[in-house]
Amino acid sequence: MSDHTPRRSLVAIVAVLSLLGAVAVVRGASAWTSSNAALAAKPVDAQTLASQLRDEQTRSAALRTQLDQVSAQAAQLSDALTAAESKATSDADAAAQLAAQLKAAQAKLAALQAQTVAAPATVTRVVTQTAAPTATATPYTDGEGGGGDD
Repeated sequence: MSDHTPRRSLVAIVAVLSLLGAVAVVRGASAWTSSNAALAAKPVDAQTLASQLRDEQTRSAALRTQLDQVSAQAAQLSDALTAAESKATSDADAAAQLAAQLKAAQAKLAALQAQTVAAPATVTRVVTQTAAPTATATPYTDGEGGGGDD
């Protein structure tokens, strides 16, 4: 068994040296990578981040206020549109009624115009009948029964 002891020691030493070599290679690679890939910008500190956060919160609140105003205006426009549609509908109904009344008035006017054209003949007939004296001939007598001149 004593033959195996130096051999085991040698294997253990080689294994430890291999592990130390691997650690050295990894450290060297990380140092080389970090030196070749430096950050373009330094990381921002916490105070700067807190200040930026406050600015963004203020901006967000202002945008929320504007959004609320736009929503209120949209609601007002929607109400106005509904009222305009209602008014347009009632105006259309009123226009239809007025059109019907106009059509009836035009028909009545046409009838009156037709009566006016026929009226002069009727008026002429009535005027000639009332203006012309009726001629009934009664002979003149002086009461003596004869009709001579004395």
